[in-house]
Amino acid sequence: MVNDNKEQSSSSVPRPSPVTVTPKIDFIDLTSIEVKEVEFLVQDFLPSGLISLLYADGGSGKSYLALYLAALIASGKPFLNKTTKQGRVLYLDFEVGPDLQALRLNNIANGLGIDKDILSNNLSYLRPGTQKDVAAKLDKLIPVIKEEAFDLYIIDSLGMALTADPESAKDICSFFQELVQLGTVLLIDHQPKPQKGDKARDKTPFGSAYKFNLSRNIWHLNSKKDDEGLNCLLRHTKSNFSALQDNLGLKLRFDKDKFTVEECQPGAEFSDFLNTKELILNAYAELGEATAQAIAEEIGEDIKKIKPRISELKRQGKLKETGKKEGQRDILTLTTNETSKEVRSMGGSKNKNCNTGQAKETIIKEFDAKELPF
Repeated sequence: MVNDNKEQSSSSVPRPSPVTVTPKIDFIDLTSIEVKEVEFLVQDFLPSGLISLLYADGGSGKSYLALYLAALIASGKPFLNKTTKQGRVLYLDFEVGPDLQALRLNNIANGLGIDKDILSNNLSYLRPGTQKDVAAKLDKLIPVIKEEAFDLYIIDSLGMALTADPESAKDICSFFQELVQLGTVLLIDHQPKPQKGDKARDKTPFGSAYKFNLSRNIWHLNSKKDDEGLNCLLRHTKSNFSALQDNLGLKLRFDKDKFTVEECQPGAEFSDFLNTKELILNAYAELGEATAQAIAEEIGEDIKKIKPRISELKRQGKLKETGKKEGQRDILTLTTNETSKEVRSMGGSKNKNCNTGQAKETIIKEFDAKELPF
């Protein structure tokens, strides 16, 4: 009986409530942060500390171009006329494999004249899922590779690295939350197959719109094959920190043991990817001086649609009047700044059309376009 009372007495003693500790949050004072311009690994092309995305159809040369950019950054060589900050690069390959990538890198190094010891020191490669002790899933890899503090992480491709649903907003948002830990990232991605009524220039990355929304810098690669390689148009479709950059025309040329890239002026083969103002500027680059009517005829547009665009280009300082007339019609031309954009940065000569001519520094053998190595 006594024991029962003791048990009853002890059970009636109130127990102290658990103490809840609320963690202190260190809020950031934005006004105390030193204001500075966005820095670039590749001038006006690839910003530091942000997620960039390069997307295109399959077979467009995007993986080859991505490895080419990796070699440029690893060696500090410029991309066309754009300066490059030398740094360490990790190429995460979820698609191709080391044998083919080694061949590509050899051809790139030969084309650029790069010392392969520099590449060996600054360019690292992983093939997740096939290498021993290398996780197949990117979310498992990120905690490991971020400790290496590479200056650039290239992920090829986003679709293969993503082990969730590419059309799910929730999955894409979670994926990008993981990516921001890495700092400077270049994602390589595919675009969906064209549907009836689609405009080529309006294509976006395959899947959820959040791929586009959460990337801070986006380039759209469009390519056309010829008997020497690929003629390409790079369009800057998004930037969260600056105005959009001008289109870049590229020639990707493939030799047996050499890969080269040169700048060129995109021609009529890319008209589907250009907006009206871009078509007008291209027409003036070809014709030199012309009236609005002549430009309308050149690009096959109604003069009523052309005139407002020409007026806008004049206000933007891209076109100017020559002081000449054709009847009552003013004759216009490109301004000095716009004309200079047509000049090749290497050698100072006028840009060749993407589908004609051959660069002096490029050594090319003829082969069937169907056998291009990408």
